[in-house]
Amino acid sequence: MQNRKVVYTAITGGYEGLKEPKFISEGWDYVCFTDDPAITSETWQVRLIDKEAWVAMGAQHVDNPRRLAKFPKIIPHLFLPEYEESIWVDGSYDLVGDLNTFVSSYLRETDMIGFAHVTDIDMTCSYYEAKRCIASGAAPKEHAEAQMNRYRAEGFPERYGLIAAGTIYRKQTEKTKELGWLWYEETMRGTPRDQMSFNYCCWKLGFSYDICFLNYRLNPWFVYKPHKQVVPTARGILTVSRKPIHHWIAFPDQVFDVAFPLKQLKRKIICLELGALPVEVAVEKASLTDEQGKGYPLRLFKTYETCVEDGWLVFPEGGARLKFKVPDGLPAQGIREARFSGKLRFHGKVPDVSDMEPEPKWWHRIFNWIYEKKLFRPVVQLIQNLHKWRRTE
Repeated sequence: MQNRKVVYTAITGGYEGLKEPKFISEGWDYVCFTDDPAITSETWQVRLIDKEAWVAMGAQHVDNPRRLAKFPKIIPHLFLPEYEESIWVDGSYDLVGDLNTFVSSYLRETDMIGFAHVTDIDMTCSYYEAKRCIASGAAPKEHAEAQMNRYRAEGFPERYGLIAAGTIYRKQTEKTKELGWLWYEETMRGTPRDQMSFNYCCWKLGFSYDICFLNYRLNPWFVYKPHKQVVPTARGILTVSRKPIHHWIAFPDQVFDVAFPLKQLKRKIICLELGALPVEVAVEKASLTDEQGKGYPLRLFKTYETCVEDGWLVFPEGGARLKFKVPDGLPAQGIREARFSGKLRFHGKVPDVSDMEPEPKWWHRIFNWIYEKKLFRPVVQLIQNLHKWRRTE
């Protein structure tokens, strides 16, 4: 009997290697779309991409490997019409648990399951995602801002939700097909960061989906492993109140341009931290921007554990810490963001995502221990039994 459920992925441009599942779920087929004829697998059905045929089906920007992979990701019913249910898995994830348990645990009254990108309500927002992508260099500033301005002009509200699109469960229904076509058009029209447009498309069509609030990078079914090709990255921390604001900051060509969204200023001093390795920094611009777009320059007045050489601030012990003074007379309310730009020179090995991961929380350590001890199967069985017990009460 043919399976009616499928897990699928796409490997294009040599961006990832194909990962063999750590757990094979009963009743599911495994399909990989790729432009690399050298990829083989004992588990995945490898299907080579025919770009001309895909263009005839409606694909756009097929010469761009990232955008090429979006076509099957967003519109699976064109390529997998024989299946009733599907799960998209980004090539950077390991499959480690029973997918049947995942679906039965989180599918309620809709045709889709998505992971929440974050649980902080201030960050569950396409507008915040756009700022984060601009700051990290993941999306061109002019394209992302134009896209968000268009959404705002149409009335798309803030804090409408933000999906983590690395893994998505779907039923192949007319509603999900309609959503897929709109989502694909928005991804091709705007930036290739599809997470920025997904919740806008849901709002536009009145589409709802079930949400899993577990850590989308580390859970009993999917474990994230970083991409092979990584832009030099570090963690940026801005302190304007008791609660720091964290950002991942990409440094293409050792240049940074980061914007931290703000609500209010509770202090006259702003502290900026970049990275955690020995580094030299040349700050070219530091400013605050209000809701009307007016800029206010910040003055650098103090650094920690540093010296100055030819205009560069040298931090030999690791991590740049800089303090900026807020201009006098600036209102506490109405400030939209703090922006910093400049250049960096790292000492020794250039950091990447795997080097700069923040200290894991206690629940991350538990998941890591379970993963290392290969205890996912009994843990998933325990979760399944607990769900059955709750339903019988």
